[in-house]
Amino acid sequence: MTSTDFATPRETHPLDQTLAQLRAMGEWYAAYAGACAATSAWLPATEIACAHSPQWQKYLGESIAQSGLTDKRLHGYGLFNGHTWLMTTAAVACYLLDRRVPDLNPAHVRFGEVPHDGHNLTVLRFAQPHFFCLPTDPHAQHPDATVLQDESELRAMFHRQIETHYPPVMQALYEMSGYGPKAMWAQTSDNVINVLVGHVERSGQHSQLDALLAQFAKVGGSPLNMRNGVLCVMHKDKTKLMIDRASCCNWYRWPEAKGEMCMSCPRYSRAQRLALMLAELQKGDSAMH
Repeated sequence: MTSTDFATPRETHPLDQTLAQLRAMGEWYAAYAGACAATSAWLPATEIACAHSPQWQKYLGESIAQSGLTDKRLHGYGLFNGHTWLMTTAAVACYLLDRRVPDLNPAHVRFGEVPHDGHNLTVLRFAQPHFFCLPTDPHAQHPDATVLQDESELRAMFHRQIETHYPPVMQALYEMSGYGPKAMWAQTSDNVINVLVGHVERSGQHSQLDALLAQFAKVGGSPLNMRNGVLCVMHKDKTKLMIDRASCCNWYRWPEAKGEMCMSCPRYSRAQRLALMLAELQKGDSAMH
């Protein structure tokens, strides 16, 4: 696949206007909306949401062959993250940016890959870009829009989309890898919180974080409601936020990590992670002198 395969049409769809704001935050946020050519370069999400998925089997075999690591559960984390991180990010970002929620029906979603800096960059496209919005949305009359009454209904639709889309994907990957759905929900919840943290850091409105966590990650009865949260360290006039994770990426187990753990690794105690965060802020001070 090349960049022209996922280029945005001249007449931009309202949902793609929202996603364009996300794409502007970094090249890895390659999420688009609008029809695409029916080529083998695009993988329908239905192919990773079906029982005995040949696609998951293919990805799992490739990952094992490339790494030499045979623990299928270890690969399950990376495979799930590779195919859901961007969708979770796009779903949360669409709400935060423009109070829109994309339709996550697997039949409407496509995945692709493009070469980037020596590795493949995942591309997400909502090929049938139906979305949910508020009555005040400037494109509320668009034929792909479904208008909901208020923000409470819109957030409930966000949760419904997440909680409907992911279970068949999780079950299909679990069948192939043994990596369990509970761990995948923890991973998804962590991804949601990461987006919220990024949002308040960019806006500088840290006071919004507790309310956003309550609305998106800490809703009673939601599978996203995990034992995770946000760690905060202050140093002089600087504030650093980092997710208090419910999931572990097991990066330290990969040969290239050489046993090194991520700063946010839950294998560290909270006290250790807070100390690492403070050291990071203090290092920034040293670099300025």
